[in-house]
Amino acid sequence: MKTKQVAFEEVYDLFAIRIILDSTPEKEKEECWKVYSLITDEYTPSIERLRDWVSNPKANGYEALHTTVMGPRGKWVEVQIRTKRMNEIAEKGLAAHWKYKEGTATENRFDKWFQQIRETLNNEDPDSVNFLQEFKSSFLTEEIYIYTPKGDIKMLPAGSSALDFAFSIHSAIGAKTIGAKVNHKLVPISHKLSSGDQIEIITSNKQKPSEDWLKFVVTAKAKTKIKDALKEEKNRLQTKANTLYKGSWKVWA
Repeated sequence: MKTKQVAFEEVYDLFAIRIILDSTPEKEKEECWKVYSLITDEYTPSIERLRDWVSNPKANGYEALHTTVMGPRGKWVEVQIRTKRMNEIAEKGLAAHWKYKEGTATENRFDKWFQQIRETLNNEDPDSVNFLQEFKSSFLTEEIYIYTPKGDIKMLPAGSSALDFAFSIHSAIGAKTIGAKVNHKLVPISHKLSSGDQIEIITSNKQKPSEDWLKFVVTAKAKTKIKDALKEEKNRLQTKANTLYKGSWKVWA
């Protein structure tokens, strides 16, 4: 309530109903939406409260349809619609996720995030602990949906900047970003994105990451890559300075 600055009366999910379907994998999405249709035919829904995590699962693997409808006694009621598989993953987490994944070749968003953790744990870099701390923060943050110029969807933590998006595409793109077009309008790399934005990244081979970038990025990947680039540049300048110093000493000697 404090974070979102809402009054007690505006908290809609004080009372919730969960509907769990016994569906086959190929019919899960269709049957979840059928149940949603039946509920909204009977009760008036709050359109802005619809959450479609069936079409676009959360990064932690969570899938469900959430809606809020006006109950028969004039009270808002949250309705959660999910299948047995979705419910088991929601309740048991990672273990259930991998149980259902077994035997499939599909890689979803959660798999990519989990692989990133694995790579970090295998890395002996002392910054790994900092990365995991930042990863945890962004992992638990509310998400926004951003569209690429081709219409593909990227999920980012709320508060992400255009630069966060650039790094989410590729580290090399992020490092060369000089600006962006959000909904066809030019914006700086520090521009904060909103759910539903469509963004196009503008790059330049002359661009290099700066320490100021750390002030407005929020994703663990962006922070880590910027710090890595700054460290590399510092080492390069130090090596160059040492080389010049040794050369000058030889001339003097």
